[in-house]
Amino acid sequence: MTKISLDDYRVAIENLAATSSDFVFANSGAEHACIVMSNIFKTAKGNVNIFAKNLKGDVSKGEYLIQMENYLKTPTGNLKVVLEELIQDGASEAIKLMQKYAHKVSVYVMNPDYLSSRTQINHFTLADDKMFRYETDTVAYTAVCSFNDTKTCSQLNNLYSLYLDNSTKIPKI
Repeated sequence: MTKISLDDYRVAIENLAATSSDFVFANSGAEHACIVMSNIFKTAKGNVNIFAKNLKGDVSKGEYLIQMENYLKTPTGNLKVVLEELIQDGASEAIKLMQKYAHKVSVYVMNPDYLSSRTQINHFTLADDKMFRYETDTVAYTAVCSFNDTKTCSQLNNLYSLYLDNSTKIPKI
């Protein structure tokens, strides 16, 4: 298998996102994850829902933050986040950015009892009921992604609703 450069990967992902391609593709590594996530923010027109550990990792920085802010600046940009763990104030650049747009962001923390009852936890992001990035390995950042797969997104939305129901809203981020 031929390995492509990061720039070529970025161009390919931007094309998939811009054309709302229904192609389902694999994704691995923090840099590739950041490119996919940035393009989800860049092309989202409605709500974006994220389930993540704490948003202070290797993905939620740089271009990810730029595109998150651009998304939150739009009239329809609303973000809902469920975290596995609550982090200290100021420990995450993503959380700092979300605080700036607190009126457009809701953050929840998964209840510890529910979290410990789960045999497997996979992080994922959903947008516009059609885009997703679903991690299959949270350490290696391997994932399955698409910019136009309503069937998979519907299934993941059901899982997200379950996670949301088993979480507590943080009154002030």
